[in-house]
Amino acid sequence: MPSEYIDTQAITWAWLERFDQVNKATRNLIAKLQTPLAKKELSDNLTECIRSNSQWLKKQYFSPSDVYPRLAEQHCAFQFQLETVGYSIGRLDDLYGSLGNFTLYAMPARIQLGPLSSRSCMARVDGVLLYARDTFDFVGDQYLGHWGYGGIGINPVAAAMVNYIGVGAPPAWHPDAGWLKPATNQDFKYHRHITGYGGDLLIFSDLKLHPTRIEVEVVL
Repeated sequence: MPSEYIDTQAITWAWLERFDQVNKATRNLIAKLQTPLAKKELSDNLTECIRSNSQWLKKQYFSPSDVYPRLAEQHCAFQFQLETVGYSIGRLDDLYGSLGNFTLYAMPARIQLGPLSSRSCMARVDGVLLYARDTFDFVGDQYLGHWGYGGIGINPVAAAMVNYIGVGAPPAWHPDAGWLKPATNQDFKYHRHITGYGGDLLIFSDLKLHPTRIEVEVVL
């Protein structure tokens, strides 16, 4: 994805922590980090990285940013555990308006390698980096809510009509905002087509360090 469509500034972890559903998902994510499946995924990622970048075997330690300069590349190579953050139907807050459903990820902060055998080494991860990732990709005809000059509303029936049945939704009345028109991905794409502005967007939050220690074997 072109760098101009990757945003790493708009969403901060300090802002995300204002929301209960994010804090709950963070606790769930941290609880997974020491599980056997998480360690296997981490081991597989580090094995592939070191096989592709054997010079890191000569380093005392390295971080994902030492291997790849962009966060998007670090994410693809090093993330090993995730947790989805959802929302409740009818709950409209700043988090829903900004991200809707999105995902929290974890990747190692610093990797220290030590000898184990002639064909493997021990990788010790000192801390993990937590971050959020979301995509604004306007694929299909997804329902984006009912919009108007007076505000925004979510109509569950309209969402079902557009997202699951595949038919258009009618305008809806909101007691505070008045008449609202349904908006979908197609509306955005039409606006993008006639104005030349806008595009699919990949968003990353900043990184939050979570102190922990994880040890896995890396096969050389």
